[in-house]
Amino acid sequence: MPLRKKHAGQHRVEAGAAHHTFDLYLSRRKTMTLRVRPDGRLTVDAPTGLALNRIYAFVHSRSAWIIRHQARVSQRAVQPPRQYITGESWSYLGQPYTLRIEPGDQERVVLSGAQLIVTTPDPSRVALALQRWYLTHARQVFRQRMAALAPRVAPLGITPPESVTIRQMTSKWGSCTGKGRVTLNLKLIQLNVGLIDYVLLHELCHLRELNHSAKYYALLGAVLPDWKDYRRALNAISAAF
Repeated sequence: MPLRKKHAGQHRVEAGAAHHTFDLYLSRRKTMTLRVRPDGRLTVDAPTGLALNRIYAFVHSRSAWIIRHQARVSQRAVQPPRQYITGESWSYLGQPYTLRIEPGDQERVVLSGAQLIVTTPDPSRVALALQRWYLTHARQVFRQRMAALAPRVAPLGITPPESVTIRQMTSKWGSCTGKGRVTLNLKLIQLNVGLIDYVLLHELCHLRELNHSAKYYALLGAVLPDWKDYRRALNAISAAF
């Protein structure tokens, strides 16, 4: 079952010239984690009963990371949102394509050369048509990648689920519940296969260890020794882009 979290108020830590205000959540977890939300807010998850001075020291030790990621959020906030217009750039499996919208009697989306062409009788349906196209391909690609990764995780006693949930997610690339339900961010289909595989392996290892303990990272390292390189690359991309 997912961990039940209790909000333990808002806290502030001084770190040199910087200060970090964060919302603290306590649960029956074993490790501490912190996250910069899409709106720039900082949250910390910690084990129930852990002394506040240890939590503050943890936040203090991650000060540079917090500043760097909150700066990225601020930069994204001033960027114009992606538009569903001819000439805009959209990606599929890590490759950028130029969106082209054409009038037509039937609605369809096709890749042609360096273009992603949306044909529709109603221009207001471009966003919906494109989302449906991504979802159709995500189901196919994620299923194929799960099958390809199955032999890699089999020696660890991990069996990929028969199906996964795909939906829009604003702060995560994937998640796994205690019941073995894996959910993947639809926008993963816009990334390259290497990053997709990293997220899939990350969630598959959670089927054995539903945490981010040393045991968990030992599993991840066994199936993907250079997982830190993939994590750094993925951290540079917002799940809400």
